[in-house]
Amino acid sequence: MAKASKPVKKKQVAKPSDTGNNSDSWYVKVFIVIGDRFGLHGIITFFIMFIFLKFGTDVQKKEFVDRFILLKYENGIQPYPYFIVIIVCIFYIMTLSYYWRKLKIKQQRIVDLEKIINDILNKND
Repeated sequence: MAKASKPVKKKQVAKPSDTGNNSDSWYVKVFIVIGDRFGLHGIITFFIMFIFLKFGTDVQKKEFVDRFILLKYENGIQPYPYFIVIIVCIFYIMTLSYYWRKLKIKQQRIVDLEKIINDILNKND
C-alpha cells in the first residue's frame, strides 16, 4: 500500500497590519473618523471627554455633573450657564463653517465634473 502524502501548506503572506506599523491602531482610526465627520472641534471635544472619563476621579465626575448638567451651586454666583452657552455657540458656529466649507468643495467638484462630461460629449459630436 502506498503512503498518503501530507498536504503542502501555503506560505502565509503578511498583511499590511501585520508589518509592525502601529499607525493603524483603533484609536487613530477613531480620531480620523471623528475628524472627517465633525472636524477639528469634534476631535478636541472627543479628546477632552476621553481624558476626563479615563483619568478623572469619581469626585471630579460628580462635581462636573452637579455644576454643568444639574446646575447646582454652593453660593449665589452662577457663571457656568453662561460659560456653557458660549461654548455651545462657538461649537455651533464652528460646525456650520465646517459644513459650509465642505458643501462648497462638493459643489465645486460637481461643477468640475459637469465641465468634464460636457467636454467629452462635445468631442463625440
